[in-house]
Amino acid sequence: MSKKLLFLAPMLAAAAFVIAPAAAQAANPHYYVNAKKLTKGQVTSVLGWGTITLSSNAAPPTNSLVCHNVAGGIVRGVEETKNGTGQTESFATYNCTQKLQCPKASDAAVVNPINPLTGGSSLPWPSELKENVVEEPGIIRSETEGVAVIVTCIVTEGAEKGKADQNVPFVSNQEAGSVCEGQAPKTVTGTSALHPGFVEFDAASKELEVPDPELPKCSLRGKTEGEVKNLGYNAQELVNVASP
Repeated sequence: MSKKLLFLAPMLAAAAFVIAPAAAQAANPHYYVNAKKLTKGQVTSVLGWGTITLSSNAAPPTNSLVCHNVAGGIVRGVEETKNGTGQTESFATYNCTQKLQCPKASDAAVVNPINPLTGGSSLPWPSELKENVVEEPGIIRSETEGVAVIVTCIVTEGAEKGKADQNVPFVSNQEAGSVCEGQAPKTVTGTSALHPGFVEFDAASKELEVPDPELPKCSLRGKTEGEVKNLGYNAQELVNVASP
């Protein structure tokens, strides 16, 4: 199997990618904007940004891909007996640097939110806040659906400059219980626009899959590390989550 490039720039904190096991839940988590809980039907636009590092199990152990990420979307208030929801509506990466991920050391990496089955955009990515009180009491994560990107290595030198050197789809396989079911950054509370809330891609964040029909599912995968901050788009509102 040839070495493959893997990368997903995770999303804005308000719609970040988390998959929590189907277990007992705490009092339903909700979104708070400037310390006020969003009520049913209230919607706030949000902006997320951060730097994410990905390491792959399909390349040398010292491989890495680091990208700056920006994303936009919404968070939504729901009734008290339900979990807060969100949606990532736009997503982009820039200033990506790769080491031992692309076929050539000089290749540049580009990440686009494309559905590998249709070739069209995979956005929007809906999400839902969840807290697993059995395994992770006090930690709120944000479950997402439909994550799919295609990562392309672009030749930067020689006669082939500008051409794609490699294309790799990177997706959530949506299979319950799989380590590649989705990503799982935990939410961290912010205190001000200078110190906003964020999602952290920790050891429990799970991984996403590079589908390969010749291998068992979730054989090719990548792990992300880093943080993605978030604020309200209109007035840099402080966006946090809490139960209830």
